Amino acid sequence: MDFIKKIISKITSLWSKWSLVQKIILIVIVVVVIGALSAVVGVNAGTSAKPLYLGLSEEANQELLFTLNDMNQPYTISSDGTIMVESEYLAKKIRTQLVATNSVPGSVSGFDMLGTPSFTETQWDKDQKLQMRVKTQLEYHIETLDSIDDASVTIVIPEKELFKENQKPNTVSVSLRIKHGSNFASDRSQIQGVERLIMTSVVNLNKDNITIVDRSTGKILNVSDEDMAEFDRLALGNKEMDQKTKFELKYKESIENALFEIFTEDRVALVNLDITLNTDVVEVDKEEHTPIITTKDNPATGYSEEVNQESIEISRQINKTEFQGSGFTPEGPAGAEGQTPPQYQELDTMAGTYNQSSEIVNKVVNTVNTKQVKSQWKKERTSVAVNIDGKWEKQYDKDGNVLIENGQIVRKFIPLTKEDILAAEELIKHAINYDIQNGDSVTVQAIQFDRTSEFELENKLERDAQNRKKILLFSVLGFVLIVIIFVIMRMVSKELERRRRLKEEEMARQHQAMREAALRSAEEDGMEVEMSVEDRARLEMQEQAINVAREHPEDVAQLIRTWLSEE
Repeated sequence: MDFIKKIISKITSLWSKWSLVQKIILIVIVVVVIGALSAVVGVNAGTSAKPLYLGLSEEANQELLFTLNDMNQPYTISSDGTIMVESEYLAKKIRTQLVATNSVPGSVSGFDMLGTPSFTETQWDKDQKLQMRVKTQLEYHIETLDSIDDASVTIVIPEKELFKENQKPNTVSVSLRIKHGSNFASDRSQIQGVERLIMTSVVNLNKDNITIVDRSTGKILNVSDEDMAEFDRLALGNKEMDQKTKFELKYKESIENALFEIFTEDRVALVNLDITLNTDVVEVDKEEHTPIITTKDNPATGYSEEVNQESIEISRQINKTEFQGSGFTPEGPAGAEGQTPPQYQELDTMAGTYNQSSEIVNKVVNTVNTKQVKSQWKKERTSVAVNIDGKWEKQYDKDGNVLIENGQIVRKFIPLTKEDILAAEELIKHAINYDIQNGDSVTVQAIQFDRTSEFELENKLERDAQNRKKILLFSVLGFVLIVIIFVIMRMVSKELERRRRLKEEEMARQHQAMREAALRSAEEDGMEVEMSVEDRARLEMQEQAINVAREHPEDVAQLIRTWLSEE
């Protein structure tokens, strides 16, 4: 730390001693060095691209471009037409995917992809190193698959025997640790891709001699073709069940949305919804003959100008034969009697006429050949059963209060009418695309729901509400009564206070009158009376109040009203 502090202090002292020009030159040098380093790094990064394949023909290169575009893999094309990717890891991953999907271009094989060892050692060493190289690269390429965490490959290549019937086959066993949540173990295409990768990586390897095992379960993934057929059948069954569930959820949502808007959710119960799917693949090959349209219809007119005919004549052949004369019956050799029957001998001398005519007309008709493969997922039969409850109406008195008898709310049940049931059936039929030819069935029943617990809860809430209402009413009445009592007591206390005050004022007036009478009598008798300071001040204040009252009677009246209001 001391060394670093010394360096920093030295640099700071040097920086403070430098002139402005020297500082600018140093900054420019630092910027140039940083730019040069960035350029070098950029050039090195730009040259890190690796070729995907070398020596491909133009056709194979074009095929590879189409495959990469389908896989959405990034690539660039160099000046010589070689396809480049950003790293060797990505190149190996793409090669693995190409082998797994049987999309390797041209004559490139998976074994060529894995590379070739050197040929500088003995043949046995070469074979062993080649086997290890293939094993290592095969593990690496399998691990580049997104579904695989780890792969362990064992390759057994027996020694060559003199006689072919004694030769043991090459075998490969693969142990895989599959990523959590991956569907590799149930996806036949991915398993076959790994098999194809192994077969194209190890020479003279038969598919039956490959064993792929799931390390976590010990299950063999690449089973025989018969087991694969069973596997496909089970997979197809699972897909059928998933598709059936999707159809049922779709129709269930459609039915519930249609009924909830009319009968409310608590009154509708979808008892059963079952859809039978037909997954048979049906091919239809048919030939149809349609009329030939010679004049097309003009859609701009309100009538049809279309003219058609069943067929068009393309050739005609007419043959006509005419003969006139006597017939000739050949006899046998000279000197021998003929074998002609007597009835034909009588006709030899008769003349006759023979006419023959034939006409061959060739016509052509419109022929439409249709070959159709029907959809695999076909809804064959749909069965729906729905129960709809009637309505319960609460009964109210004339004041609008809910009627309660024996602690229970009085309710009236209104059952569902036949018209409502038929309307609900029509809604459901339209929601499921009802077809009587498919055997579809829709059943709507109006069975009353058991609402005992629901009603008990409503009754309890209503009783609690009425109890709260009574408590509130009694509380208000008690509060009003307390207020009234308080007001009465306040009025009584004020009245008592007013009377006490009047009594005191009356006594004060009497005392004052008695004092004044005593003063007047003393004055009349000529006696000198000495008054206290308080008596004189009170006398002066009374005189001033009397004078003010005479001069400003309204102000004095307002002052008295204020005193009374405060009291």
